[in-house]
Amino acid sequence: MNDPQLIAKPPSGLTVKAFFEEVSPGKNVLIQALGRKASGPSTSWHMQVPAIQLHCDNEACQGIRYFEPKDTEYLRPTERKEHFLNFVCRNCKKSKKTYAFWSRLSEDEVNGELMKFGEYPPFGPPTPSRLITMIGGERDYFLKGRRAENQGLGIAAFAYYRRVVENQKTRIIDEIIRVAQKIGAPKEVTDDLNAARSETQFSRAVEVIKHGVPESLLIGGHNPVD
Repeated sequence: MNDPQLIAKPPSGLTVKAFFEEVSPGKNVLIQALGRKASGPSTSWHMQVPAIQLHCDNEACQGIRYFEPKDTEYLRPTERKEHFLNFVCRNCKKSKKTYAFWSRLSEDEVNGELMKFGEYPPFGPPTPSRLITMIGGERDYFLKGRRAENQGLGIAAFAYYRRVVENQKTRIIDEIIRVAQKIGAPKEVTDDLNAARSETQFSRAVEVIKHGVPESLLIGGHNPVD
């Protein structure tokens, strides 16, 4: 229990439910009420796995639903054990969530620790289908950025998101031009926007257009492309 990555949640640790719903892969966490001894003559311990709440993207659901565990997982006191556990949506009976993790039951044979090393679909909030449609061919880069962000890899996420934005340069500027023309922006502004559209370097294009972004496109008073 001296793992430097171990995350204690005083006084008694996380619940099993919270572990599956809230903990990103790669973290060891202390768990309360992890296991119970099986009844009968055999000496074995079951993991106490409740139904968990996850987003279900099936057409019949499209929201938070209960997912039921489909397997019984056994534990070993003081020994590490690897698991693959499937959950299925209680509502549509189709959507599935799979976790890969290891467990270690404490000497008290009740509490313990868990470490998630993978899950599918990936950890994190759902990505709206409208957003996926908007980014088009940059879908893979965007989803890689989301996974990196959800797992705390900020620099990696930035690299993927930058690639998405750079590849959408023309589309972004076209939308700014459309709004500028609609609100009657001065000709010099639309000329600069059109010049920026021809720039091959995204950073240079941003420098050219940032003064010409219409006020209606500012976010909290800030230029979204600056």
